Amino acid sequence: IRDVAVTGVQTCALPISARARGCEEVIAVSKSLQADKEFQRQIADWRAEYKPGERLADYASLGVGGAADIIVLRDHAALEPLVAGLRERGIEWRLLGGGTNILPVDEPFERVFLHLAPGINDWQIDGRNVRVSAAASLGRTVMHCAKHSLGGMEGLSGVPGSVGGALRMNAGRSEEHTSELQSRLHL
Repeated sequence: IRDVAVTGVQTCALPISARARGCEEVIAVSKSLQADKEFQRQIADWRAEYKPGERLADYASLGVGGAADIIVLRDHAALEPLVAGLRERGIEWRLLGGGTNILPVDEPFERVFLHLAPGINDWQIDGRNVRVSAAASLGRTVMHCAKHSLGGMEGLSGVPGSVGGALRMNAGRSEEHTSELQSRLHL
């Protein structure tokens, strides 16, 4: 593989304990978004799904994590206007990747988590170049490239998580890391 471009960037979720900040703030954040029906309609128009009070444990590979409001984005182009809308409303947010590099507390969260959903169009191949969505599974990306006779990523086989998360933390194994495979990053 000569070129891997990644769209939509994600970072690890760093939780703040509800006890440290007070449960009132957690409830206020959740209620402000739950009460804003107009913004919820806009979220739906962006092909995203608002899920109030979800168990973050369902999104974390270790199966731990308290209640959180989660917005699942299927169209990564919606990320920018969605974040702008959250900022306008003073709602704190974090991107949630594949959930393999987080250890969230089992308490309510005072922010909204944005989860980029992987999809069937996560890969675009152009000759020896591959454009990959940040939400794509790293393991599936390795397999997809191999099926199309594109070598070079085999050393990342078995590394858990998403492509965006792997790039964020330069995941890899002893001799090979994601930074060595990336030539461009599209934000």
